[in-house]
Order: sequence, then C-alpha cells, then structure tokens
Amino acid sequence: MAVNLYELGYMADSTITESEIAAQSYYSIYNAQQSSVFSFGGDIHKRIMESYADRREKDFTSRFGKTPQQYLEDSMIQQDIFESQKDFLRDLENMDVQFKKASGRAKKSLDDLKRIKADADANSAQLKTIINDIKNWEKTTQDYLNLMATVGDTFANTQQITTSNISGQTPKGLAMSTNALTSFEKASLLLEKTRENMEKIGMDVKKLKKTQLTTPVIKGGNMVKNKKTNRVINDKMSLDSVIQNSMRGYISSIKGIIFEIAVANALNDTANDLVKEVFMLGQADGITIKDSRGKQVTSMSTSKTDVAYKDNQGFQVNLSLKNQKHDSGKPIQTSFLSTSLIQYLRMVGTSEESQKLLIAGFNSNSNFNAKTSGINIFLASLVADMAIGSGGVDKIDFIVFNNGIMSLGDYYRNLTGKVSIFAKIKNKNSINSILGANGSVADVSGTLNVTVRD
Repeated sequence: MAVNLYELGYMADSTITESEIAAQSYYSIYNAQQSSVFSFGGDIHKRIMESYADRREKDFTSRFGKTPQQYLEDSMIQQDIFESQKDFLRDLENMDVQFKKASGRAKKSLDDLKRIKADADANSAQLKTIINDIKNWEKTTQDYLNLMATVGDTFANTQQITTSNISGQTPKGLAMSTNALTSFEKASLLLEKTRENMEKIGMDVKKLKKTQLTTPVIKGGNMVKNKKTNRVINDKMSLDSVIQNSMRGYISSIKGIIFEIAVANALNDTANDLVKEVFMLGQADGITIKDSRGKQVTSMSTSKTDVAYKDNQGFQVNLSLKNQKHDSGKPIQTSFLSTSLIQYLRMVGTSEESQKLLIAGFNSNSNFNAKTSGINIFLASLVADMAIGSGGVDKIDFIVFNNGIMSLGDYYRNLTGKVSIFAKIKNKNSINSILGANGSVADVSGTLNVTVRD
C-alpha cells in the first residue's frame, strides 16, 4: 500500500521540517553501492566524510600494499607530471586570465557601440577604442588557441589517433572528446572570419554592428555537407553572440581536455619504470549504482576517471583531473554531478516514506536548498563519494589539480562541510498527488546538482 504523507500527519502546515527528516534514515553511497545508514543530526556529515576517507585509504592500501601518501612519495608521479608540464600549465593559466579580461573589455565595447551608433562621428575617439578592443580580443583568443595547440601529441601518437585538422593546428588528443575537437575547429574558423571582417570594416560603425560571421557546420571534426549538392553547410553568427557567448563556450570545452592531454603526455613520457600504459577515459561510460542487495538503482553516463595508467605491477591508477588550483586562496565552486531527482531519491531513501519526505522537503522548505544549512550538507554528504570518487572499475585514486595531486581520502577531509546540493522540482502542481495514497515516487520530475566549494 502506498504511503500517504497527509494521513500520517505530515504537511499539516504545508512544510516539512528538519526534525521530520531527522526521524528517518538514509543510505550513504560508497563505491557505487548503498552502504551505511545515517540519520540527520549534529555534525553527522563529518562522520560520513571521514568514513569515506578512511575506507578509500584502506581500499587503496589493500591493493597497493602502501598508503596513498606513501605511493605518491615512492612513485614520484607528482614530479613526473608537473616538472615536465609546469611551463605549459603556467602559460595556460596566464592565458586564460588574459582571455577573460579581453572578453570582458570586448563585451563592454560592444555594449558601448549600441549607445553611440546613432552619432558615430561625434564619438570617433570612442569608436577607435571599441575597434581596438575587438581586435585585441581576436588576437588574445588566437594566442590562447595557439598555446593550447602546443600541448603535444605524444599520447595521441601512441593511440594512432588522427583528425582531419580543419584548423591546421588542432591537437590530435582532442579527438578523445568530440565536443572539444569541434569547439577547437569552430573557434579557429570564427577567429579567421573575425579578422577578415575587421579588415573590411575599418571604422564603419554601421557595418560593424551588422557583421555576420559565416563558418562551416562541424561535427566530430568534419565539415557537414549537403547530401544533394555536396556543398558545405554554413552557420551564421553575429559578432555579439560570438564574443559574449559562443567563444567562451568553445574555450571552456577545450581547456579541460587540454589539461587531460598534458597529463597523459607527461605520464607517457615519464622517465621512471612506474608507468606501463596510459589511458584517457573521461568520455568513456560511467558505472552502475547498485542498492544494498546488488540490484541496479541508476547509472552514470560518463566516467569520473579522466586519465589512468597501469603501473609495473599491473595495477590501474585512476586520476580525476580538475583544471584549477587547489588552495588558491580564492573561492572555487565545482560541479561534480548532475542527475535526476528521482535517481537521487532511489539511491539515498531507505523507504517510500523517507523518499516522499525528501520530495516534500525540497518542495516546501527553502532550507533544503540553502548551501550552508545542516540538512543540505547532510544530504549532499550521502552522495559525495559517488559524485566525486565514483566506484567499481571507475573508482578514483587521486585528484589532480594544475598545481598538485591529492589522495581522495585527503580531498574528502578537505571538503567536509563544503559539499552541497541543489534540487529543482519541475512540476510542483503534481506534488500533492505524489505525496498522497495513490502517488508514486517515480512520478516526481526534477533535477539535482552536487557541487563543492573549495
């Protein structure tokens, strides 16, 4: 018989409280399976995160015969990666800062252009600044692509990877991600068109505002052609949309994979006898999440492991890469998992009642989505290992930042109290029926995001 929250006395004032959640129990998810059972209260999230850290370290030690910290010291893998790539990674970070500044200036100049176009002659000095800002954006963005193109093809060559290389400088390793490959090609061609248009426009403000950039439609690194005419199909974009939206998206898609390629190259080139084989797995299938009886609950579509290698003992070491600094002194928010709300409920709820209470809570109590609230940190901690460390064959061993490597256990301890979730229910009008006698948890529609404030 279905659980009816109203008949059980809940939702009398249309709100679910933390105390009502605290009276229930919920699964934590460890190594892709429903694991320990916890109830909300006090600093329970610290116990959950510490249990993840301890278990990860024990699992690692049982596999390798040494702790993660001892492994890092003995293997010298940190030195192998960062010593060989430090100049490239430093230049990449500096270039990213320049790109963001140039993009901000170009966006402001385009906004200014809208205000002065009616009287361009009276604003000739400002118009010159606007033109220069756009040209500087184009040059800075091209410099950024040029730098990323120098990442090298060492790893790609071991995999016999080839690309059509429309831009003429696309790194082969980008073929490991069709989105990144397409983004690099599109970005290169758009910049070429931008240069051509700026040369034609000169100081003509009217022409500048009407600028349309025509570039080929690209999929998987290849230009798309009309099947009947065999002609290349073109897209049209305004200069505004390219600077303010498209190019930022392309750069974002490219730079994460570039970091993965750099690490894969470094591991492939390592001078010691540790590394026998290197893999890039970020685009591979993820893993199946199972309940406490081994039955599938849900699955993750992509792998949490970005780069892996097999050592000389035949053990595979899985690395999750974050192209950002750790302990940089600046607040950084990272999204680790986006899934459907129903999948989250199936994973953590120990009963239909506890699942329906979460639905009602997310729908009625804003504190459930407040990042620093105790209930939010508790609920996020339940799935932190799955979101960050995954499980099974996709179990992460180390987190690699662009300024160092950290074991997963140490990372969990560092993130205690900083993991949060945000849930959004799509069809709130149907919540009453879901919570009633005939409603099914499976009818809830919405999304859930797990993020970390580092």
